[in-house]
Amino acid sequence: MSVTARPGVALVGVRCYPSGVSRSRSIAIDVARGIAVVLMIQTHAYDGFVAQAERASLAFRGTRFLAVFPLPTFLVLAGVGIAMRLRAGESRREAPGRVRAEVARRGLEIVAVGYLLNVGLGLIDGADRIATYLRVDVLHAIGLSILCTAPFIARRDRYLGRIELAAVGAIVFALMAGGTIPLTYLGRATHGPIGYVAGLFVEVPGVTRMPLVPLAGFFGVGLTLGAIAIDEARARSRYALLAVVAIVVAGAAVVATETTLALLPGTFDRTHPAIVWNLIELAARAVALVLIVLALDPPAKVAPSRALALVGRHSMLAYAFHLPFVYGRIPRPIARGLDMPGATLALAVVLSLTFAAVVAQERRTRSSSPETSA
Repeated sequence: MSVTARPGVALVGVRCYPSGVSRSRSIAIDVARGIAVVLMIQTHAYDGFVAQAERASLAFRGTRFLAVFPLPTFLVLAGVGIAMRLRAGESRREAPGRVRAEVARRGLEIVAVGYLLNVGLGLIDGADRIATYLRVDVLHAIGLSILCTAPFIARRDRYLGRIELAAVGAIVFALMAGGTIPLTYLGRATHGPIGYVAGLFVEVPGVTRMPLVPLAGFFGVGLTLGAIAIDEARARSRYALLAVVAIVVAGAAVVATETTLALLPGTFDRTHPAIVWNLIELAARAVALVLIVLALDPPAKVAPSRALALVGRHSMLAYAFHLPFVYGRIPRPIARGLDMPGATLALAVVLSLTFAAVVAQERRTRSSSPETSA
């Protein structure tokens, strides 16, 4: 079970090539993000296109297995990106306070983009409810994760060491996991306009299922991963070994979840004690995906790697661009009315359109600047 209703997400691109992390490592991270983008789009597309009668099929259930990867993977990669940015600032001898302010500003920008996207999608669909424009989605969780951790990930006078930064990430995950159950109860009891503010931080019915708590926990895992596991000294075999460890942890978390549910029957949601194991499982799956890509070390000149890295660099654009084609007014004639082959064809069209938009953006970026940014 996923901790969210709709596991697709976009990720802020924090791209840099700091000392200790080679360009090939950074390209691999872009490829991992690109894979998550493709998984996100298939998640939304099959959810939006497949008819109810087809949803019991093995093929559709397979797409739902893949659907649990994008959300935690994007948040983990956001944490990795921030850790890399701090290490880049340290290697370039940038003022720690300046980098911390930059990180905080980026977090605020992403929250703002989340609201702007609401407005854009609402206007496309002709929405007339304020809830459409003030709803909280995963961009808000990513931005707030960055913003709230900024004061702790770099001091004014010095950068945190790797162990210190890893500890911050671990503490963030522990706080999110520990606070999920009581804060979910609190959020569900929230009503009225205050819910649009509370929904940034906790689950509020009708406002969000993607609040800061517990999603920032995945961001914390990414901080830890970026601080102590991703560097030039790590050979591909070491990444592979760490990926195996992550897979074992995910499997153990599944067993723990099932055991807890057997001991404490009830609805499996964010108020059930088993949710803590679920968070560990999803975090471990995301870490395994990232580490597997790092172990494979995809060559930049191979077409699939190049395409995935390109999509990964423009993941926020891909997120914003594809949504109107899978939900809302545009796909309404075929919404939840296709069989699996038809939905797969529609998915191919959405992927093609999204990739075309990404290529166009990349060309505009290159024509205006010699340095590409996400």
